Amino acid sequence: MTVDFGAKPSSLAHMLITRPHITPLDIDLAEINGGSSHPAQFEGRTREGQRIFVHYRGGCLRVTRYDASADPAGSATGKTLIEARIGPPLHGNMLLEQACDLAGLTVQGQPLELSDEARWRAADEADILDWSGRTTYWVRPVVTTEEGERAFVEALVRRFPDLHLLDIAWHDYSKRRYLRRSSVDGCKYGATLAFGGSAASLDRILTSDHVSVRDLAEAFRQTAHFGVSRHRLRRFEVRPAVDPPPSLEEQFSQIVGRPIGLADVMNGTLTTSVATNSPEGARFLSELSTVFDAHFARDVEMVELKTATVSTASHELWYSRDLIDWCADAPDRYIEAYRYFDDMDGPVGWRPRRTG
Repeated sequence: MTVDFGAKPSSLAHMLITRPHITPLDIDLAEINGGSSHPAQFEGRTREGQRIFVHYRGGCLRVTRYDASADPAGSATGKTLIEARIGPPLHGNMLLEQACDLAGLTVQGQPLELSDEARWRAADEADILDWSGRTTYWVRPVVTTEEGERAFVEALVRRFPDLHLLDIAWHDYSKRRYLRRSSVDGCKYGATLAFGGSAASLDRILTSDHVSVRDLAEAFRQTAHFGVSRHRLRRFEVRPAVDPPPSLEEQFSQIVGRPIGLADVMNGTLTTSVATNSPEGARFLSELSTVFDAHFARDVEMVELKTATVSTASHELWYSRDLIDWCADAPDRYIEAYRYFDDMDGPVGWRPRRTG
């Protein structure tokens, strides 16, 4: 990462994503194929018969080599050539040309070329990032209440007078239209945040029968997407043969033997991108992250629910700050709970870190 953002607010430096520094393998392949997503997987073969597997899932890129006689589908153990966390936590889309470029793989002596036009077309079909190094992404996975979501977007509107709040309206299965909204409450698929742009550009976006990813990006000074699932996280861990089935709160309360409270939250992601090393982009991210830090936090503690043992831990999710008071207002309140978590004993809940 070579982007200089000057004095960084607490959330700014974390999860800045651009082209990673990976030592190229300089392996030439006779052939390679594959694709898909979550994971994106590619299988190549050298002239000597060695097999090269490229796997990208959860933001992690892995390249493994198998000897010519080994069966990768069996019990053979390959040699890991690259294993690196390069993308957002839940990201799993990558094009063949990008995978070869990042890993340093050529095919019959030639690099696989990817034009900007081809990448933009692919981005209309899947969440394809720009790995050329010209773009830097800023990603924040969050859990939030409806009130926290609303307060954050309202604060953005106050901070950025040129912000347009847009909602995606899909039609004919694949055509993307945009509707202007006055509040985030009306955004079915999360809020698309469009900053700046001329009146003509905004009108063109709002009246177009289909808006491509590139159309949207080029119409405004900056764009971001605050995608929040309207399906609550208070889902069922098991589905016993009772009607209605017990809620997560009831299940964990039964396991632990005392009442457990779980917050009414939604999960989502705030994503934006800027031109790498752009002073204007750096200023935009600094302002955006300042508003974000005022409404979201990441300081958590993990609690073994049976023993009430507390340990501090890092968490990839930011939570809306109204959850601090909600969890503190009563004992045994948590943002989420899991039956198992890493090497902790039994069911575990996580909440804002308590002081005093």
